Amino acid sequence: MGKTVTNIVSAGLMIAGVIATGGLGTALIVAGIAVQAAGTMIFKDKMPSMSYRDQSERKQMLRSAVASETIIVGKTVCSGLLFFAEEERGEQDENERLFMALAIAAHKVDHIGKIWLNDDLIGTFGDKAGYEFHNSRTDCDPYMLKNAPSWKEDMIGDGLAWLRLTLRYDAEKFPYGVPNVKVEVWGKLLFDPRTNKTIWSNNGALVVLDFYRSYLGVPDADIDFESFKVAADLCDEQVVSPEGVAEPRYTINGAYELSESPASILDHMHKCIAAEPTYVAGKHGILMQAYNGPAVLRIEPNQIIDTVNITPELALRDATNAIYGTFVDAEQVYIKTDFEPVIIEEWIDEDGLEIKENMDYRFVTSPYQASRLANLYLRKKRAGRRIQLKMNMDGYAYRPGEVILLNLPHIGIQNLEFRIAEWKFHPQEGVDILLEEDGTYIYEDVIGKPFVRPPFTALPTGGVAPPLNLAFVPVSIGEIVQGYLSWKSAAADVRYNTVNIIQDGKVIQSIQVPQDRVDLSGLVRGSYRAEVRSINAAGAMSAPAIIDFDIQSPPKPVSVEVTGGMFSLTCVPRAGESAQHGYTFEFWFSDKKLANTNDLEVTTKSNRLGQGQFWTKENLKAGTDYWFYVRTVNSYGKSQFVEATGQPNALPEGALDEMGNQFMTTEAGNRLTEQINWLNEANLIQGSATFEVQQDLFTKHGQSMAQIKRLDRMFADANLAWAQSIVEITASIEGVQAGVIKNDQAIASLDKAFSESQTRVQAQFGEQSALIDTKATTEFTATGEGYATWDVNAGVWYNKQFYKAGMVISAEVKAGKVSTYIGFMANNFAFINPSNGKFETFMYMKNGQIFMNETFIDKAWLNSVVVTDKMTSANYVPGKVGFNIDAKTGDAEFNKLLISGDFKIVGDAGRVLVDGTGMTVYDENGRWAVKVGRRPT
Repeated sequence: MGKTVTNIVSAGLMIAGVIATGGLGTALIVAGIAVQAAGTMIFKDKMPSMSYRDQSERKQMLRSAVASETIIVGKTVCSGLLFFAEEERGEQDENERLFMALAIAAHKVDHIGKIWLNDDLIGTFGDKAGYEFHNSRTDCDPYMLKNAPSWKEDMIGDGLAWLRLTLRYDAEKFPYGVPNVKVEVWGKLLFDPRTNKTIWSNNGALVVLDFYRSYLGVPDADIDFESFKVAADLCDEQVVSPEGVAEPRYTINGAYELSESPASILDHMHKCIAAEPTYVAGKHGILMQAYNGPAVLRIEPNQIIDTVNITPELALRDATNAIYGTFVDAEQVYIKTDFEPVIIEEWIDEDGLEIKENMDYRFVTSPYQASRLANLYLRKKRAGRRIQLKMNMDGYAYRPGEVILLNLPHIGIQNLEFRIAEWKFHPQEGVDILLEEDGTYIYEDVIGKPFVRPPFTALPTGGVAPPLNLAFVPVSIGEIVQGYLSWKSAAADVRYNTVNIIQDGKVIQSIQVPQDRVDLSGLVRGSYRAEVRSINAAGAMSAPAIIDFDIQSPPKPVSVEVTGGMFSLTCVPRAGESAQHGYTFEFWFSDKKLANTNDLEVTTKSNRLGQGQFWTKENLKAGTDYWFYVRTVNSYGKSQFVEATGQPNALPEGALDEMGNQFMTTEAGNRLTEQINWLNEANLIQGSATFEVQQDLFTKHGQSMAQIKRLDRMFADANLAWAQSIVEITASIEGVQAGVIKNDQAIASLDKAFSESQTRVQAQFGEQSALIDTKATTEFTATGEGYATWDVNAGVWYNKQFYKAGMVISAEVKAGKVSTYIGFMANNFAFINPSNGKFETFMYMKNGQIFMNETFIDKAWLNSVVVTDKMTSANYVPGKVGFNIDAKTGDAEFNKLLISGDFKIVGDAGRVLVDGTGMTVYDENGRWAVKVGRRPT
């Protein structure tokens, strides 16, 4: 808000120099000083020194020429920055007016509600107080321009939510001087990736997403939108309070300044919705503190390649058994207050004293949400088991937030549930993983109840510990496969290790080695199991470390499931129980069915897609057959191909929704939805020009004025070059305006090329205006993304409402994908055939419906058909060939009819039924009169 407010007060007005200049301003201030020093409490001359302004300060007006930008999210009650105050012209003895302007937020808000002057609603002041709310207005406030002497035409407030107040002096209404102003505000509109719409919401995850996109400047390509969708669903989940009232699980309501530390703002937001930030694979995401089990993934000893560090319990110095803190109570007009502390008496008895921690939930307005957060924080902190380990490359498939089962039987940990808290991938060294204790017992929505944890270990009674990190590494591949087994001895006094190679339950090799590795040879293709035991100096033998490995080509998939999506197909093969370890699938694709599935036919007549556990093929035609050819692949060979076929979905309603939503996210869609406003002058390229030439042809007669301006600018240095040419043709007379503005520009930098040609034709009469904007834009960046867009938009402002028609042609490259679009927007579309000098409308679109005279369709998918006249075959000859169905009379004629199954004819005087028993004729009373076949039952 600092930049915006500075622009508004560009006329140099300082509130301190205006508000105490006699008349009403003097009367109000003097009255305030006579009663109490209210001014020093209401107006703050500087920002508070704490890390952020708390709620009590936000409800007091600030007085400053420049202030930090304030962002409001969700719903709250706050004051703002008083950036203008001035009494009316002249000297008045009574009812003198004071004009005030209060900046609420540095952005457009959804709407405002109640307004208080001190603690009384503004409506109770009658004609002594009036207001008007401006939400990112684009022109000067005519009321302020007319009445406030120092208000200038360039004081607009575009992009700003601000309140204009008019106070009439009254000693009874304003006994303490200038009143403090508070406003009930529904804050910023937020983008919801689940619907691709921007609406008001206090969903906590959407607030965090908006902070990343709007204020940290993180591009969409670097945001993990899927994690935010999951988090938003959890925040919207309804929970029932002890009073029986449902509320969303996590909301964020309040305000913050952009002068605060971004890390501090994010920390407060995440703390208020029980979440934490993530950064995986170059994308920013969010991870909610929720149970994501039951566990699907496992970590076994043979996947661990280094020392395992275990913290079995939380140290007493880090322990907490009681949570106290504050939140902002919406029921008390958004006052910061204490929530009911969460205290676990059993843990106090266990620790020997109360160890409390204070929490500040600055964005929480529900006491029950504060209690849920405190309870979850306390329970997660109390669950202090941590395990730090390093996995082999299997760990690449694991991700933060996933719940896994840890199995380390040699130290007594058997299938214990943990949550992956941290994950770091090293291409040469493996994957570092931090595990935190997890389970349903932590996340129960119970206040003040201790959880019962499962035992940490089931330790054996003694003996030699088995080897760790057993792995098989192939060295060469052939009929005789060579490789080696490696492991790490867990016991300190190992003298040697015994290695048994087992196939089909029989030991085929037995080897004794003193080191932690053994080379293997002489193994033909097949499935094997290796068992390695450690023997100590006393001859005691450990339990075996076991690994299964394969030396053979894999079997073909047992089944392939193809699922149709909107313009896409997803192919999921199944390997079955006979599949070997360490396999993947190879996918080939064809739009025609192949003669057979042998290797030569598939690899020469279809296209290879790639390898993986499944494959999704996009940009396909709806309702068309396609074929996948899939085979299993591992290090030793490839299986035979398996064929599968499927069709993308062809549901018109769903297809239109998906195509429309996708189109509206493109540059072309943005052009069609842009609102056209009156353009006073062309936009200049930011920065000083190296050379500049200006021509100006001007004439004026009284209130009549005409002008032609031309401006040519250019700039060049080692990193940037640009050129711009502007021609403005304008004419006006007594508020009636017309103009043509042409703006051509070309910009080239080391990371982007951009050019645009825009022509604006506009006319305005009073409050009504008509505008045509034609724009051609091209851009390409060093990231490989770009677009070329041409659009023309025509619109009118009529009765303060904007109506628009437009057309756009666009081609764009985004994320390596090329798309081309042509888009139209209007209430009515007419298609005219001018043949023979006659203008004939052959097709018309209105209100989402299409009207056509004739059409030829080769193939059509129809959900429902309504015939208003008749349906006739092309070869229909009455009584001879073809068919005819008269929709008006219900008469139908089929000259050749084949019916399979039951058949019934019902008339006014009876009916005829043909079924599996034969033919039966019934009279008007429902009794059968004629039967051919078996007797009816």
